[in-house]
Amino acid sequence: MTTREKVLAGVWEAVCALWGLFAAVWCFVDLLPMGVGFLRIYLPAAWVSLLILCLLWLMKKPWRGLLVLALLLMAYCLYDPEKMIQGGAQVGCSLSEVYSQHIEGVKQFYPLQDLLVSEARQVAEHFLTVCFGLVGGLLALSFHYRWFVPAFLPLGGVILAQAVVLRTPPLWALFSMLFLVLWLALSAHHARSRAAFRQGALLLPGVALLLCLAWVLCPREGYQRSPQVESLRLQLNQLANGSRVSLNVLIPFQGKKGQSQLNDTGRLQFTGETALRVYCTQPQKLYLKGFSADRYEGDRWAQSSALEYDAFLGQLEFSPFTLTAQAMRATWPETASYGVQVELAAPNGNYYYLPYGMVSLQNEGESLTRVKDSYMNSIGPGTRYAVSAVALPDWSQNQSLSLPQSLAVAESQYQQYAQDTCLQVPEELEDWLTELAYSIVSPEDTLETKVDKISAWVRQAARYDAAPGTVPPGKDYVGYFLTENKKGYCMHFASAGVLLLRAAGVPARYVEGYVVNEGDITPETWLAVPDSQAHAWAEVYVPGMGFLPVEMTPGYGGAIPQQAEVVPEEPEEVPEEIPEETPEEVPEEIPEETEPEEQEPEEERPEEEAKQSSPWPLGILLGSVLVSAGGGWLWFRPRWQRRQETCGSSRSRAAAIYRRIQALEKYAPAPPRASQLADKACFSKNGLSEQELAELAGLARQMEQDAKAGAKPLRRLWLR
Repeated sequence: MTTREKVLAGVWEAVCALWGLFAAVWCFVDLLPMGVGFLRIYLPAAWVSLLILCLLWLMKKPWRGLLVLALLLMAYCLYDPEKMIQGGAQVGCSLSEVYSQHIEGVKQFYPLQDLLVSEARQVAEHFLTVCFGLVGGLLALSFHYRWFVPAFLPLGGVILAQAVVLRTPPLWALFSMLFLVLWLALSAHHARSRAAFRQGALLLPGVALLLCLAWVLCPREGYQRSPQVESLRLQLNQLANGSRVSLNVLIPFQGKKGQSQLNDTGRLQFTGETALRVYCTQPQKLYLKGFSADRYEGDRWAQSSALEYDAFLGQLEFSPFTLTAQAMRATWPETASYGVQVELAAPNGNYYYLPYGMVSLQNEGESLTRVKDSYMNSIGPGTRYAVSAVALPDWSQNQSLSLPQSLAVAESQYQQYAQDTCLQVPEELEDWLTELAYSIVSPEDTLETKVDKISAWVRQAARYDAAPGTVPPGKDYVGYFLTENKKGYCMHFASAGVLLLRAAGVPARYVEGYVVNEGDITPETWLAVPDSQAHAWAEVYVPGMGFLPVEMTPGYGGAIPQQAEVVPEEPEEVPEEIPEETPEEVPEEIPEETEPEEQEPEEERPEEEAKQSSPWPLGILLGSVLVSAGGGWLWFRPRWQRRQETCGSSRSRAAAIYRRIQALEKYAPAPPRASQLADKACFSKNGLSEQELAELAGLARQMEQDAKAGAKPLRRLWLR
């Protein structure tokens, strides 16, 4: 290599080493939640990398300089070992905080020594400076000698550290590390040659194009895995934890119809699939109720006996689903209503998802079958129906209700039924729950005060966590949540809230459905509700009004949603004609006492908002990668072959030309002269002359032309 080429090669190696180190430090700092300083880590590590490169270029025996640097680095660590140990502990505990929030079974650790925040960051930066100084030196050696594995370990490790917790590194950093690793992999066989630089420069646009395409089709923020990929990931996670792989993984919001399995549910997952499509005539926070359950069994919520319900209410011409609206219309005849239309796209369970305060339900072509006062059956995806409803009033207005005699009698019996079935708590937890409930409220508190106090206490009693782990065998779901684990999501908070309300003498039930926020609703526009908005909440019996929703999960607003003073207005128009009268009684389906019908498990229904994913972006990305790889190979292959046939010694050039002749023998016969020249190149003392090499190359070209003659277009393209 000329002096100019050596200088360019040295500059290129320095740029690659510093570039890779910059991306690695940035990604690792982005992963840590403790906020360490990036430049305070990168700059010393960069100086180490540059110093090692200088030793490699200027010293005839660079190992001596490297040994001195290693001794100095060791002395730096031993000078203040306590700071190194403290820094390692701080970094390790910070990483455990990240991984414990995303990986089931990983515990969060806390440093034994309590340091100030500034001191903790300082010792962590000290530790990371040493670690990334070693990484910088390793990258300098790798790019100088074109070693692939020593560079792949730190760069790939940083990417893997974020991928494990499903985080995408910054796009530019990911692109940088992938490009550098790919360039090393392709240039390792001709170290420090100009061809290595050319290959890297040629790979750069292709890699950049593919990564930009991936970024556009699969955006970093909010992209979620498809259900098939998520199912496979859950099975692999089971296998890694030493458990048997089960194809029917029990997941949140799943179970038999009319009940909810609790103990075996794991972490919330994102699928992004549209569950419902909703049209609402006015902005309104909607709690769309799927089903309610009134019997707690320690590991699930289930239905009480249908025979008991029939004994109380079976003979009454009364619909619990419309009780609130009937009571309000009887007291304030001009109460305004709003219209809601719902289309079931891929719902969790074959239920009608209905708003509270329902006046009427209209669904052409399908008979309406209700199961007790818990839920209404639907035929599943594709069902579309219209609902008329009223906004829920302030609970204090129940004192001024004026109900007709027949409705008052029916409501009184319904209230007694709620008292009999919705105050049950487990015997083993009864004393503890009662003591806890009355430490929060007093017996003299009103219904609304009890609900406010208990819901506020539940929301702060534990930390919201989408990956709380499963309940150990033999443990009660609510007891473990409130006393030991103290973290969970809506199913945990709602279950705890229901039991505490019951212990305080308030009839309450557990409910699952979907929540639509007021800000998401635009009049005259259909809203796609993703399955990530599946939710669980409590509902309590308000005398005169029936069961109304109560929020127990932190981050979902106040305890009693949708409260408003009743202001009579003219009813608004809805897209389809919806009758305002109370519907006729629908036939009732009475299920067996303890065995509701089974439902196949579906994908999980997480609560947080997520973008909808579909397989086509990944299909396009995979197709683009394959097309780009094939086109790149067809472009690169003849150029690489020509380089082998024109560069190097006469023997290596002759061997390259003869390999091409042997490959072409499948399509055209080889001239006898070709084997004679190949034998001379292999066994003669001086090899082939330039004239003989040109003759051998001419024979190869002639064979290529003979093979292309009469060949199909694809074969001619391949024979290039």
